[in-house]
Parts: sequence; structure tokens; C-alpha cells
Amino acid sequence: MASEASASKKQKTDASVKLTVQLTSGKTFATVEALESWLVGDVLKGLPLEAGTQVKSLLLGQQVLDAKKTLAESGISEAAVLSAVVVGVPTLHVFKPCSSEELGGSGWKKMGRRCFWTAGGPFNDTPITLPGVQHRRMEEAPKAAQEVAHALQTAFPGLADVQMLCRNSESDDGGEVVVIANPGADAKEACFKALAICTQVEQGGETFGPLSDHVEFEKKDWSNFLERGFNRDPEEDEDEDEDEDEDEDE
Repeated sequence: MASEASASKKQKTDASVKLTVQLTSGKTFATVEALESWLVGDVLKGLPLEAGTQVKSLLLGQQVLDAKKTLAESGISEAAVLSAVVVGVPTLHVFKPCSSEELGGSGWKKMGRRCFWTAGGPFNDTPITLPGVQHRRMEEAPKAAQEVAHALQTAFPGLADVQMLCRNSESDDGGEVVVIANPGADAKEACFKALAICTQVEQGGETFGPLSDHVEFEKKDWSNFLERGFNRDPEEDEDEDEDEDEDEDE
């Protein structure tokens, strides 16, 4: 009797469920044949998505489903219509498509197109880029952003050859025009996700992070930096030039 009850319970738990997943607009997004024992998170992972998007949540009516619960625990049996909340993911678009390692490097002997990105100091040998992320083509960026990117590229054709970093840096790396699509409300988070920057780094048994705590934003008029690099202060450079002229006069 116990064996029959167990088998009956298993059969009931593994009953087939047909899910019709719709967008918030009412358009059918996907049809999924699942089992009641599946986690809501498993359904989320299996949904077909366009590049640069993710399903933030699934709703049954007005109820937001818990990704850690099974369909049965969520009150779903036989058939159900779910609503998918699809949002854009911060995505980097470049004129020359590449991976995260190809852009930011994975080591001093394997530098990327834009040198080797590290946290510096005692963590100078550890990359801050997440491996395996493929950045998108500029042609896939939003049309308005594409137009701005092309205008910037035309206005500053020598960008790749201009030193972007400070004079005391060992790097003479140039720059390039990029687009971050779907940035959302948090600019810092968008930059970290789009550039595939990790949360923290570890080296020599020590941990440094969260890296986002060490990032600051400020407004600048970039037209003042076209001849000197984006991280150089024009006023400080002018003072240095004046000092050099005075030394030559002496």
C-alpha cells in the first residue's frame, strides 16, 4: 500500500503541464510542455530570448511566481497562461565585435584590444573582466545610438591613436566609440554589466571589492579633452606646459 501511494504521489507530482507564456502586450511568447515538479526557474531558463534581453519574472494573473518553487507549489496544474516581464540587459556594442577577454585582456601577456584591465595595486595581475562574454556588433545597437556612434567616429577619426590614460601611466592605449544599450536607471550597474566587469577580485589570498564601491561618475565636456586624452585635466596640462616653457627660458 505504501509503495502504491508513493508511486501515485510521484505520478501526480510529475503530471504534464502545458504553459502558454505571453508578453505583457498579450502576444504569445512561447509554449512550454513542462512537469508539475519543474521549478519556475527552470521554465525561465528555457524561454527563447533575443540577445540583450532577459525575463525578469513570470506572473500567474497578478501573482509573481517564485523561481525557487515548483509549478505545483505555485498552484499550476494541467494548463496555465503566464505573463513574462521581459527587460533589456545592458549590452556593449562595438564597431569591431570581440569577446570580453579580447577587449580588456586576461593577463599582461594576453592583453586585449584596450590593454589589460586590472584593479591595480596588489591586484595588478588579476583581470577584472568576466571571461566568455561576447560583445555585440554596432549594427545591432538601437538606431539612434548607432547614428551618434557613427557621428563620434567621424568627428574623431584618430581616437584609437590618442593616449587616453594619464601621463604617469605605462599605457599609451587609445580609445574607441562604444554604445551601451538598455542601460536602465543605474549607470554604474549598466557599465559593469555591459563591459563584463566582475564584482570583486582575489589575488594572493586577499579579496578586493566590491569594485563598484570604487567607481565614481562626474560630468565633463569631452570636447576639452580631444587633444590630450580623456583622463588628462586640460588646466593641469597647461600649467605643466607653462612650467616647461619657463625652464627653457632659464
